[in-house]
Amino acid sequence: MNELVTMAIQGGRYLEAERKLGQIIETNPNDEAFFCLAGVKANLLLDKGRSFNEVTYCFNRYLELSDNKNVAEKNIMVFSIGLYTQLQQIIENLKKQRKTQVLNTAVGVLVTFASSKIIDNSKSSFGIISGFVGASMGIGLSMESISNIGDIGQIIKYCS
Repeated sequence: MNELVTMAIQGGRYLEAERKLGQIIETNPNDEAFFCLAGVKANLLLDKGRSFNEVTYCFNRYLELSDNKNVAEKNIMVFSIGLYTQLQQIIENLKKQRKTQVLNTAVGVLVTFASSKIIDNSKSSFGIISGFVGASMGIGLSMESISNIGDIGQIIKYCS
């Protein structure tokens, strides 16, 4: 494979690798380039607007151009198992993160409630200001956590 493509992949610059592989395929379509492109596109799956259909297309072209279909099928299977394993790990980590966000939402509500009690019972401007700061922090924590929970759910659904 082209050394520039290899370096881009090793450096995690998948968009650059995708462009370079596209140039290679335009001039010299071959099985190795399509297999590499499938791997690069798989690493871009979580980007907005990406589809597993791109990966599937590249694997189909890889199979068509391959001299040894049995080896090509095994390569695709090994790659797919690795991809599945990675996506499962991402899903598990996202589920843990969602639990953390739920806890943060509850903490935010408690901080807001406690701060409102400080405001209610305060006899000085310092107490009122402290209560407002605490309430703002609690509301912010709750709102951020709630919005993140929705995003996490969408990502989990997409990965699945």
